[in-house]
Amino acid sequence: MGPSISARAADFFHGAVDAVSEGGGWVRPVRFAPAQLRALASVRAWHPGLYKQMASCTSGVTLEFATDATRVLIEVRMDDFPRGSAAVLADVERYAGAPSGPHDGVSADVDGRHLPLVLPDEGNLVELYLEDPDAAPEQGLVRLPGMGVPHAVRVWLPCLAPCAVREIVADGTYIEPVAPREQLLVLGDSIAQGFVSKDPGLSWPARLASHLNLELVNQGVGGQVFQPGSLAGLAPYVKPAAIVVELGENYRYEPCSASRTEREVRAFLYEISETWPEVPTWVLTCPAHTEDVYPTHPRSCVSSVDAMIRSAAAPHPQMRVVEAAALLDDELLPELLADGSDHPGPEGQRMMAERLAFVVDATREAPELRLTRALELARREGAAALPVAECLRAGAGEVLVADKGVVVVQLPTGARVVMGPSRSAVRRALTCLGPGAGATLVCGGRSLAREVARSTGGHARSCHNAAEILSLMGDAEAPRSEERPGDAEAQALEWASGLETLPASQFWVVA
Repeated sequence: MGPSISARAADFFHGAVDAVSEGGGWVRPVRFAPAQLRALASVRAWHPGLYKQMASCTSGVTLEFATDATRVLIEVRMDDFPRGSAAVLADVERYAGAPSGPHDGVSADVDGRHLPLVLPDEGNLVELYLEDPDAAPEQGLVRLPGMGVPHAVRVWLPCLAPCAVREIVADGTYIEPVAPREQLLVLGDSIAQGFVSKDPGLSWPARLASHLNLELVNQGVGGQVFQPGSLAGLAPYVKPAAIVVELGENYRYEPCSASRTEREVRAFLYEISETWPEVPTWVLTCPAHTEDVYPTHPRSCVSSVDAMIRSAAAPHPQMRVVEAAALLDDELLPELLADGSDHPGPEGQRMMAERLAFVVDATREAPELRLTRALELARREGAAALPVAECLRAGAGEVLVADKGVVVVQLPTGARVVMGPSRSAVRRALTCLGPGAGATLVCGGRSLAREVARSTGGHARSCHNAAEILSLMGDAEAPRSEERPGDAEAQALEWASGLETLPASQFWVVA
């Protein structure tokens, strides 16, 4: 290897809350605080044995360093797959549309360039070549050891198996640690843990963390549900700038009490809010699945879980509910789910990450800031955006998206109001947000209404009836506004007459 320098691999851990020495220089990263591990193995857990296995996996843990080396060797001792991981991978192997193996290992990002998955060799070594062959000054030119350019390296440890690391050896002159960054904390089940991404650095949590330029702390636990008390002792170890919660799917596999589950969902989200009251938190409803491999248990309460999540998140202003079923195309599920049941494969991971990133970007700002921007965009559109402006002034809706290409407002009735000059931006927004629970009032022409109809699966019809528009907005009269004091009846007449002066093609309803 030529001139070399070595360092203790454990000095470069990111995304781990603890580490355990195993002798001989080997160190095992740990994703959970001691009190959490006790909770996961306690009688309060649905499946403590499974949770203990899954908690030992190193999902989201990385080694991050800067070096001028051209070649790096890392000692990684990867354990066998736990029974919980092996069971899912057996389903993948049986599924005709599944990707081929290997399904886990070690991958790396070098200066933002992703290196493909590799497995440790017989000597527990992972070898990485850091130079970008496309960036060489001349074709075939190789830099001498110790004369490489500085590289930022992030090595992703396995997500479906435990591992320990020992030394890093490089042919450069230095290996330096990277300062910790703000964190993305992901709380979830196997879908969050990384099943079946085939690459720990390309799971949807890893992709989302990279998009947000945050360090990932992945506490996905295969088989997990909303377990109150499972966050105990975590707060001193993490300082998240954002939180994502992905739980609920596992209620469909066995009998569950709706009343007990509702209490668990409410208590778990309350614990998050109490621990990190100022941190923006995205709570996913149950992700998409098929019934082909594992039909939902007839005594499962999962059909009520989405409503429980929405209700439990509502009292916490920092929480935003994400319709997780919209993160994957329903008609493509047989291709996107690697086991034909629940777990996204590589393409499903990419789609889920991209759509969730859109929702996070759109809703990351405080609601007040989104409201202000949406009002300004509505004012620029003038009379054509009158329903948007009026319902926002009255505080009758939540702004989901406020961008120059699109405004989407969610009303308490479940209906939405949409406007925007960019049909592609509207289509992307509605695809990522999901179709919504009610009709959509479109402020725009026929082409925009057709785009909304395609995105939501509804049918568009022209609407130029003030009473119907007001009804869709959930109020028989005009929206009230402190900015427009005066007699309520006069306001209603003024607002309705304003609608009557607009062209008949201005408003459309998609349902």
